Amino acid sequence: MKITAIASSIAALSTLAQASINLSYEKPASGSIVSHSEVRVAWETTETYDLMLSLVKHEPDTNHWPLGYRPMRTVWMKLRMDAGNASFAFWDIPEVDGKGWYAFEMEGREARDDGKIVTLDRTLTEWFPIHKAGKYPKGGERAQEELKV
Repeated sequence: MKITAIASSIAALSTLAQASINLSYEKPASGSIVSHSEVRVAWETTETYDLMLSLVKHEPDTNHWPLGYRPMRTVWMKLRMDAGNASFAFWDIPEVDGKGWYAFEMEGREARDDGKIVTLDRTLTEWFPIHKAGKYPKGGERAQEELKV
């Protein structure tokens, strides 16, 4: 009896470890992301999830933002997607002050008909700056290693 319970627990944990979301984005043809530009976000999931896509801003104040970032704009939420590849053209990059680092975040909850939340998978793209339209900083972008999330 105990061996069966242990084996089923191990099988459940290995299933959870395999479920994932891979998230990426394509920079616009201009190379820099500016306010009101279009950015294509793409993802691949290994499970059927109820997904939420957000644009987030890096926040070093982890007392108020324990994940190290805060949501700037939620694109959509509770979109049920089967396992596989998909993409979305994010049309409305918000007007920002030109300071700070941003990323796209995708949160996936296992889609179950009984409404119970079984697993939660959250992933971020690489951090990137958003510039004011027509303004680009000199000297390139700060290295990813400087962002401690």
